[in-house]
Amino acid sequence: MKGIKKPLIILLVLILSIRTTGAIMAENGGADHIMPGEEDYMFSAGAITGLSTDFLSGLTDEQKQNIHLVIPGTINGQTVTSIAKDAFKLSYNTKYSGCRFVSLDLSNASGLTSIGENAFYGASGISGSLKIPSKVTAIGNSAFRGCTGFTGTLVLPGNLKTIGDYAFFDVGLGGTLQIPDQVTSIGSNAFKISGSSLVGFSGKLTIPASVESLGSVAFSGNKKITSVEFEGNKLTQIPDSVFRYCGLNGAVVIPPSVQKIGRNVFDSTNLKTIYLPKRTDESNTAFINSGTFGTF
Repeated sequence: MKGIKKPLIILLVLILSIRTTGAIMAENGGADHIMPGEEDYMFSAGAITGLSTDFLSGLTDEQKQNIHLVIPGTINGQTVTSIAKDAFKLSYNTKYSGCRFVSLDLSNASGLTSIGENAFYGASGISGSLKIPSKVTAIGNSAFRGCTGFTGTLVLPGNLKTIGDYAFFDVGLGGTLQIPDQVTSIGSNAFKISGSSLVGFSGKLTIPASVESLGSVAFSGNKKITSVEFEGNKLTQIPDSVFRYCGLNGAVVIPPSVQKIGRNVFDSTNLKTIYLPKRTDESNTAFINSGTFGTF
């Protein structure tokens, strides 16, 4: 390369060392940490549907194990409004064979309104806290299911309305779970903890007045949740095992709107007192099922 000055040679080397798809962030203990660029995401009608096969095929095995997801706010000038079903699903998905996501940053995706079913299912390598962008109104079934690597807190947005079945099943998040006061539906197993090694949520849990539907087993296994308060009168039933194996103690007041309480709702908790609403329709034998309270 006669005649080319040394600074230009260095620049050329640097350019050649960066992949055309994605950018190597840093080296840590010999492992390349890779962050996909805007062009590496598959995108259609406002929805990110996953990482491109071209991007994935260009990674080494080591790089596949160290993918940092920073979800962009726009792609090709269009606002990212949703993360599609199965977009980054690692469980039972051969597309991402050998891949591990080690971090997730949604802070740039300010226009995001929904996170689809199975979006990050099985992404157990993601660590840290999780903050859902402020405009998100719906989190789909199993969206973060099995993301056991989280070690921080969960921040849900004020505009959130629906939380799907298994949405946060067996996630490693902890701290106080604050459910926004616009949420109307919480799915079955939504926040259930089944793994003994997971911390789970803690402290007081408040069910906002906006909640109209609560799924079975929704909070089961969160052994550090010590109390629950129902703020409203829209719930007509408390289904099976909702608070089973939680660390509830003291007392709980059941809202007067509740017409039916399922089986094992408070099984294996430390509750001392349960205040039931006064019933005038004595014929409603289904109000409390056999085994509702289990063993205390």
